[in-house]
Amino acid sequence: MKVHFDSKKCGYVGGILILCFFLIHNFFFVEKYVDYPWYHIWLNDVESANAGQTVAILNNGELYFILHPGATVFTIHGTVYRILSWISPSYQKLMHLSDVKNLSDPLKILDLATRTSRVIALGTSLLLLIVIFALINQLTTNLLISFLFTFYIITSPAFLIDYPMVRAETPNLLFFFGAVLFYVFRIRKNALSSVSEYIKLSAPIGVMIGLSAFAKLKTGPAIEVFLGVILFQLFQINREGNVIKLNSRNLWFCLSFSLINLILMPWWALKRPAFLTIQYLQSIKGSDYARVYSSAPDGFIFPVLSVLLCLVFLSILLFVLMRLECSDKIKEGALSIVLFFNLFVIGLILAIYMVFLPISASFSGYIENTRHLVYSFFTHVLSYQRVLVVDAIDINTIKRVITFHTGQSNFLNINIIFVLVLTIFVSFLRLLTKSTTNKKLYILANIFIITGFILDILASMRLKRIFINYGIYSTSFYGIGLALFVSQEFKNLGSNFYAKGVRLLIIVTLFSHVFLKSYNLLTKPRASGISTQSLLPELLNSRAHGTPFWRMAEESIGKNK
Repeated sequence: MKVHFDSKKCGYVGGILILCFFLIHNFFFVEKYVDYPWYHIWLNDVESANAGQTVAILNNGELYFILHPGATVFTIHGTVYRILSWISPSYQKLMHLSDVKNLSDPLKILDLATRTSRVIALGTSLLLLIVIFALINQLTTNLLISFLFTFYIITSPAFLIDYPMVRAETPNLLFFFGAVLFYVFRIRKNALSSVSEYIKLSAPIGVMIGLSAFAKLKTGPAIEVFLGVILFQLFQINREGNVIKLNSRNLWFCLSFSLINLILMPWWALKRPAFLTIQYLQSIKGSDYARVYSSAPDGFIFPVLSVLLCLVFLSILLFVLMRLECSDKIKEGALSIVLFFNLFVIGLILAIYMVFLPISASFSGYIENTRHLVYSFFTHVLSYQRVLVVDAIDINTIKRVITFHTGQSNFLNINIIFVLVLTIFVSFLRLLTKSTTNKKLYILANIFIITGFILDILASMRLKRIFINYGIYSTSFYGIGLALFVSQEFKNLGSNFYAKGVRLLIIVTLFSHVFLKSYNLLTKPRASGISTQSLLPELLNSRAHGTPFWRMAEESIGKNK
């Protein structure tokens, strides 16, 4: 029997396996993250708090305080805990916090949960790696470029610091880039000429964006840019004539989806949770809790209702637009945009219902925790402006970004910011040149790079410094932007001797980076796996940020004595 050998698929799978090897090898054999006890921290003070909060929710505990808001993290890790409890007896104690009898029992539970969550964090990072690789390959159709720049991203200090930690950054990026990848894949495979195609495109994107936002709000600017790009592309598709037709059937579908949003919206989740009393708010003045909950309004029903009613109004307005004498392309373009956002909002609403479903222990707990999540999400949005320093965007902001990337995302010991400045300069020259082919990739490259820089600027506004865990955001965007630029530059260089020399220089430079990074990672001294850190500081931190877990544990100890 003749076996067909697909070199492209083999290269695709082989590239991913090689990239995964570096993270897995570094995780288990170099840094030995699993060997360290739960109280050992690597510039991370929320690891045990996140693990403890997850265990609390699995035991019908409340989502007392949301840090990022972090809900997607709890759901991913809690789902794995629950599956492991079905397979292994040792994990069943994670489901029975009420059985603890003394202080050592919750410490053992926290140790098992935290060590397990570190492995889950590795798995999430591997998925992020695959999504970034696939996204670059979808946009460039160049496996070599996809491999080289994904390698740059995952071996940057910014990525290596964050990927094993039980934090929200990796799931945040995973679902965001997953939405972008899904959009690129669907838009290339299918013409948006029917309602069913819009359903298959918009609703899943809404779900993934919702799960990304429920992990952390850090991708907020990137989500806005992404939606802006979709709007622009819908206009482009409309100009080319491959758009949904304006007829009564499609208009009624559009209006129906806007009304479904009103019906599906969990209005009960927009009300203020019961524990946020005036007395409680006064007791937390000056703390992180006060920053998040701020003035704690009664609810967010009015602003959400206003947005949904606007979509209903726009859907009705399309019926009027159909009867006006104007270009069909304008009418069809308006229908495609309103239809997309109606379905996108449906996806967001589904994400609200989905996020705690796999890990809730009771219906009442599911309802209350979902309410707390949605309410805290909105208070995070409102309170974020209080965290940012208004006058932070100045020359010192730029200096902070440059200084930060000197150590966190350098390329052959060259600060990546300088490489990006050169990239943007050459990109603009290409865009101004009439002979340049496929200018879209240059535009996309600049969009990714500028978005990464915006994320850096916003990160630097908090306390006038960039937290080391936030470098993974901009580094990922910078790497993807550089990949798009290099890929298109290869095509526009021409075939003369000079062009071949430039291509060779770029390839040699990229492979030199791969060789040096590989050598450094593979020859890096092995960690001992034995912690010299004291338990007490992290125990106090865990009790401060993982309140539900410790309150439930102490209540159970008191009952079981």
